[in-house]
Amino acid sequence: MQNSNPFPMAQKLEAKGGNGGKEWDDGADHEGVSKIYIREGSEGIESIKFDYVKNGEPETGPIHGGLGQDFTDSFDINHTIDEHIVSVKCYYDEGAIQGLVVKTNTRTSALMGYNLGTKFKLQKLVAKGGTGGGTEWDDGHHEGISQIYIREGCEGIESIKFDYVKNEEPKAGPIHGGSGQSFTESFDLNHTIDEHIVSVKCYYDEGAIQGLVIKTNIMTSALMGYNLGTTFKLEVKGKKIIGFHGSSDKNLRSLGAYFAPLSPANLKY
Repeated sequence: MQNSNPFPMAQKLEAKGGNGGKEWDDGADHEGVSKIYIREGSEGIESIKFDYVKNGEPETGPIHGGLGQDFTDSFDINHTIDEHIVSVKCYYDEGAIQGLVVKTNTRTSALMGYNLGTKFKLQKLVAKGGTGGGTEWDDGHHEGISQIYIREGCEGIESIKFDYVKNEEPKAGPIHGGSGQSFTESFDLNHTIDEHIVSVKCYYDEGAIQGLVIKTNIMTSALMGYNLGTTFKLEVKGKKIIGFHGSSDKNLRSLGAYFAPLSPANLKY
């Protein structure tokens, strides 16, 4: 087989801040962001709204958070000159996001909200493997991963499935890739003792992910699949994997991950 280099397909974000509240997701089927609105309140940012770009035109997004008063601050992004967001600095305190500073490829916004609490930066992660072809999928982020299943085929990994942890219990995830036969390999994690994934080594060749090696804070798996092609690693120092995304058709084409910070006790891993 001829080796192929892995290329980024899509970028994902890890949600940070507090626990609790109702999760929301505006989706990834946009070309960019055209405007951000916030409403400040006595305890931090009460609500936020993003307008997006779709088919080259602005598209209004939904409001997230409390409802009532008008927005108090906004920031426009000029998508007509390919202005786009490269990072968002957030201030977090007292169970709520307090403020945002948005950086684009051309400028940095003024502080929207309050300069209070701990600040953190949302990190962009990418799916790697093949470019073009296949259907993108996204399992989102969870408390952790409890089991990984794959089915090998003649061209590489045909399908993959992740079971996650929700409310401290295993939760079955969907199958991505071709369907039909049973899974050929699996790898279990013991989430009851806080076993978690710190990296995934992937082998990629001929338009498909060929093999995976999973490293947790406790052990390293045997090779799942084939030792073929170019390798790349899904890993962020000081963080653990809490979800996966990628693309697939009759085979697994690309793979990316969501990361969350490790606790200080686990940073040695």
